[in-house]
Amino acid sequence: MCDAQRMNDVRWAVMGTGRIAAGVLKHIREAEGCVVTCAASRTTDRARAFADEHGVPEACTYDELGNRDDVDAVYITLPNHLHVPWSCRLMEEGKHVLCEKPLTPWESEAERVAEAATKTGRIFQEGFMYMHHPQTPRLVDIAQMGEVAGSHIGALQFIRGFHCMDLRVPHAWTRFSHAMEGGAIMDLGCYPFGFARLLTGEEPEEIRAVARWAPPHEGEALSVDGEAAVSMRFPSGVLFAGGCSMESASGVYLKLTGSWGSVWTGWPYGPDPQRAVLHIERAATHPQGPGSSEEVIEQGGERFTNQFRDMAGAIRGEVSPTPTLAWTIGQAAMIERIHRQIGLEFTPPDHCGT
Repeated sequence: MCDAQRMNDVRWAVMGTGRIAAGVLKHIREAEGCVVTCAASRTTDRARAFADEHGVPEACTYDELGNRDDVDAVYITLPNHLHVPWSCRLMEEGKHVLCEKPLTPWESEAERVAEAATKTGRIFQEGFMYMHHPQTPRLVDIAQMGEVAGSHIGALQFIRGFHCMDLRVPHAWTRFSHAMEGGAIMDLGCYPFGFARLLTGEEPEEIRAVARWAPPHEGEALSVDGEAAVSMRFPSGVLFAGGCSMESASGVYLKLTGSWGSVWTGWPYGPDPQRAVLHIERAATHPQGPGSSEEVIEQGGERFTNQFRDMAGAIRGEVSPTPTLAWTIGQAAMIERIHRQIGLEFTPPDHCGT
């Protein structure tokens, strides 16, 4: 069924007709203040077929999207190498943009997107959906409380973070493509490595990284990282150690350790919408003594639905965009530094345009 139009709804177009686009449609429709009005693909026929299958009212090509007067915001689900040019073009054509992560492996390109957003007055958000579940700000609070009454872990000292999934089958495609700026760091490592930046509120002053290369994508000569291990030191002295893999289903994990204890979760990037659980382990140094407990976050909501709700609120001027443009620039700078450590080289575009 087609989406019902409601007054003051943000009218969304989904750009791209792949698995991600299909999976997220229901979350846009469930988000307060949002409605899906259009699907865009490389050809009209492809866009129309997707729209008919998923009950989207209108369809168009990518090039036609910016001129539509029934679209306020665009959710970009294209491969990584197309994120920056299309984000800039769409904002210049008057659309707000929510772009799938990661935006770019280049700090300079993230800066160009930020400049386009500032120049046009459009809202831009990089799609880190975990930031839109209350578990994330709660973890930031815990990380930054220090040694005060009520603190679970005391002064933050060490962060461990992993995101490891076997993505080789059945959906290897763009993630293993050098030409499309794939790799484990881009697709999966961006979560734990960026979460460490969020938890500390700082940019890493030192980064070390090693990687194992995946076989080249079909038809390409150059490889990307299939797995990577990364360590970072932040100005406050907090250390991070973790890794990512798209060739091993060894799991997802985030643990914060401080002077009084630690807190961990196995669902840092996909917390349960109804009942997210943080596991707390108090050390002997804790004022309450050693022990363990749980902190439960009830009814936090579905993170993708929350993301579109919050983006709509930012467009209406009710809330600030999350993440900020400054955070997105810092994220790209971190990824660029990690890639330099492992010797992965992409070629940045010369300009911000398609």
